Amino acid sequence: MTQPPPSISGPAKICPDCQSLIPPPALACRICVERKARNAAVLGQAAYFPAMLDGRLELYIRRRFKGSPGGHIALFNFKHQAYCGEDLSHAFPRRESAPYTDDVLSTMCEKCVQTLRALIAAHQKRTQGSEG
Repeated sequence: MTQPPPSISGPAKICPDCQSLIPPPALACRICVERKARNAAVLGQAAYFPAMLDGRLELYIRRRFKGSPGGHIALFNFKHQAYCGEDLSHAFPRRESAPYTDDVLSTMCEKCVQTLRALIAAHQKRTQGSEG
């Protein structure tokens, strides 16, 4: 007869990074795990930039209403997460694709645009440095 795995219980722990409570049976801080996963997703966006800049790949945009200003730019392959950090899973039901142009960017969330442009600039700096 096999026994069920032992339950993980005991006193709550404190996250060494953010000092949040880690309640049993959790093994890691949910806040830090989500932050690290999001940071990894953002850093991985560089793989999509060449196709986006060449016009072969469009931005994925989420808005509250059709044509409403301040739409958010969703991460490639993470369509519920915006470059600004906004969770797009519920409050932004309108979905559309658009090319990476100044006209399109002028109607987007400023923080999304700033983050995207900073990531593109960092990617271009890295790739130009490795070619030389």
